[in-house]
Amino acid sequence: MSNVEEIEEFSIPTPEPGKVVKATITAIYKGKLKDLIDIEAIRNEVVKQRFKRNAGRDAIQIEFDVNGIKYRQVFIITTNPRSNLVKLMKKYKKLKVGMEIDVVFNERGLPRIYLE
Repeated sequence: MSNVEEIEEFSIPTPEPGKVVKATITAIYKGKLKDLIDIEAIRNEVVKQRFKRNAGRDAIQIEFDVNGIKYRQVFIITTNPRSNLVKLMKKYKKLKVGMEIDVVFNERGLPRIYLE
């Protein structure tokens, strides 16, 4: 129990759905989609099947920090003008560890990089 400490109180900021907040990129990983995420752990069956179809494609995973909490988002590498990766590149030109990006939280409290 040496790594456990007693504290008097605890608080973290809770995300407000739809509100755009600042985040800092802490890491960027490149690899096959199947190596970046655990596809079998995806609960939404439609999303799981889409990820299974694309499992062998190259992708990047962007890890970012919002108020001291780390999150990740994966993008399949493509040049399709309608893809989220292309929208991301148009907005930021290039991604670097340490840069600040905009993030928006959805109704379930999950953050997504804001692409508008």
